[in-house]
Amino acid sequence: MIDKSTLQTTTCYHCGNECEPHVHETDNKDFCCQGCKSVYQILSQNQLCSYYNYNDHPGATRNRTDKRFDYLGEPSIISELIDYTDKEVTIVTFYIPHIHCSSCLWLLEQLNKINPAVHYCRVDFLKKQLNIRFDHKQLSLQQLVGLLYDIGYEPLISLQD
Repeated sequence: MIDKSTLQTTTCYHCGNECEPHVHETDNKDFCCQGCKSVYQILSQNQLCSYYNYNDHPGATRNRTDKRFDYLGEPSIISELIDYTDKEVTIVTFYIPHIHCSSCLWLLEQLNKINPAVHYCRVDFLKKQLNIRFDHKQLSLQQLVGLLYDIGYEPLISLQD
């Protein structure tokens, strides 16, 4: 018989969910999935781990499906989603349902440090919207959405609106 009072639960360093100890580990930190570990590694590689100073577990978990964002390569879909484009820059506004705290705000507004093709990011916290100006010659809309997904902030994209 196992004495449950002596069992120690391990929580994910990124999102705070329970996880198996040492299943996904890096820098002596435990993660519940490869996604949370990847987000931490992206932040760490870009000296953005102060993200974790604002809240104990600000991130959200997610599982990636290959080819999930392939439809964002279609010119007709791109034209429906973007706010503005010219020869050098594109501006797009996304609804990001996972925006919930100051850590989210801080990280999303640091996106240009993760990818220099991003020129500007501004969050409207109340509307949970992210406005991004980026160099579409260096970063496609599909890649931008993939980057947001990789750091745990997948945009909710609806072509109905």
